Amino acid sequence: MRRFHKKTRAGCRQCKSRRVKCGEQKPTCNGCKRQGLECSFQFLTPTIFRNRNEAGSWPTRDICLRADPLPSSDARALEFLHHYNQKTSTTLGRAGKMDLWLIIIPRIALSHEFLMHGLLAVSALHLSTLQPSRKEELVNFASKSESLALPTFRRLVKRNDPRDISAVFAFAGFVIPYMLAVSGVLGVSSMGIPCLEDPHWFLMARGLIELLRENWSALEQGPFATVLESTALPVEKSWNPDDAYLADVQTHWEKQRMDRKVVDEGLDECIKTFDELRRVLCLPFAPYQTFTIMSAVYFWPGMVSQEYMKLVYERRPEALVVLAHYCVLLKQADWVWFLKGVGVKLLNAIEEELDTEWKPWIQWALDQPCK
Repeated sequence: MRRFHKKTRAGCRQCKSRRVKCGEQKPTCNGCKRQGLECSFQFLTPTIFRNRNEAGSWPTRDICLRADPLPSSDARALEFLHHYNQKTSTTLGRAGKMDLWLIIIPRIALSHEFLMHGLLAVSALHLSTLQPSRKEELVNFASKSESLALPTFRRLVKRNDPRDISAVFAFAGFVIPYMLAVSGVLGVSSMGIPCLEDPHWFLMARGLIELLRENWSALEQGPFATVLESTALPVEKSWNPDDAYLADVQTHWEKQRMDRKVVDEGLDECIKTFDELRRVLCLPFAPYQTFTIMSAVYFWPGMVSQEYMKLVYERRPEALVVLAHYCVLLKQADWVWFLKGVGVKLLNAIEEELDTEWKPWIQWALDQPCK
């Protein structure tokens, strides 16, 4: 009789290609060890960053393939730099601020080799979406380039020298599109609900905003000064045409809180986080138009508290409902090449996790179209 194995989508690429069950051990599964194969899980090798009390708030694992060093004379680098200048840079910035991505960051990269590697990696991945026939070649180039950049990036983050912060921050901004683009190709998903065990783009977005918060003054004195705006502007949740629905959800939870005889700190945290999400969701509709949907996608993960993230890790239903409504924002950015399908996949993972009684709470988010 054939042995029964529970199917899994989380196995390594090598086991999938051999059509055998993967034990999912990291950094190398037992099957690959026995066969003497290079396991695709090796790209999850841990690395620790400085002063991070929150596990996973900043990239704590490599997101790259083990590969031979990239030759510095590789002529393809010129192709990818040209593609970055002509195409990729236009997908990363907003109208009126394109000089940052088109001129300033490439200029910084000329004196910081690790940043140039990160730039070329993202450019190669973007090109792979436009030229699918070259996907393997382009993904391999991106992985090699990223593997060359990460050691220097880690060292500079640890050193925390203001002279390097512009290059460090620019590279950190490339990590999120790199991870989202490469994870699907490698068959290792970072599209599900964030957890402590695996790297996730949401946690890296938290790390990016934390890096910004800790180094605002230094960044303000460098080339990023043109895009950093600290002016306090009024916020009206009613700018968002869908806020009436969101207000009803929050009001219902607040009534639940008042009806309970004991304090529920978890519910309090979810209500506070949902209110912060409403404030972010209205900003792309603000009359002063200084905050884009892409900015909101990156910004909200950095706003939420560690207490809320613990509730997500514990899979508390209210915390997942809040996260489901953030997916509406991701759907509005679905036109961005590295965010395509991200909102839908995260939302589907939340729907699968929630019990039946909680699914009506995310139906509105499920019904919202991608844009």
